[in-house]
Amino acid sequence: MLDEEIVAVQSLRYEYRKTDRLLNRYFALMGIHDPIAYYLRKRDKLTWFDKKWTLFGKPEDMGAYYKVKFELAKLPPLGCNGFMARRQELLDLTLPDPARLPYYTHSDSVFDLVAQGRDTLAFVKNTVVHVPCNDSVWRYLKRRMFYTKTLHFGQLERKYKVYDSRKLSDNLRLVKYSIYSLTIVKPLFDSLRGFISKPDAAWFMHPLMCFMMFVSYSFVTIKQLATSLFVGRAK
Repeated sequence: MLDEEIVAVQSLRYEYRKTDRLLNRYFALMGIHDPIAYYLRKRDKLTWFDKKWTLFGKPEDMGAYYKVKFELAKLPPLGCNGFMARRQELLDLTLPDPARLPYYTHSDSVFDLVAQGRDTLAFVKNTVVHVPCNDSVWRYLKRRMFYTKTLHFGQLERKYKVYDSRKLSDNLRLVKYSIYSLTIVKPLFDSLRGFISKPDAAWFMHPLMCFMMFVSYSFVTIKQLATSLFVGRAK
């Protein structure tokens, strides 16, 4: 990489394969791991109906790739599948404190890079194959609820948050997502837009996934609030 401003590169989309399972085709087409990320604008891959850059950041089309400059206030969860960084850039980062966070998190590392002014990445106009570790919707829902309980409501202090309750923009987008999930009109519109662009029935998982994730996250949230209330009264 000759451009010294660029500290890392990653793929622009997930690879779409007709032979994949329905759930994996849905994730690949939408460019997400979780439908809430799409409406919070916290995703780092384009959908297969996006014709141009639609993510956070200030893009410059370089032909074979986008050169994108980011800011902390508007940062996707970068550093995931199809990601490579300059070795020294990562070595210069402070390693996570095991007492605070017992494992490495890619989004926290890129958060640190951007915070230090090393904020420009290249998004190569190619794809990366990603097969989730969940082969059923039920196992996927259980895993997402576990992450919500441990990462969002737990004591693990992540630097990067997909949803940050302190941000008005995140709260407003969460309200929109809730409305979209309950009415299904917007998710259905996005499914139709995707189907026209690349026909596959997997697009129509989107309204269902939005609704199921809304119910799942609501269940975890209510349970955690009730537990906190009960513990507070017990003390």
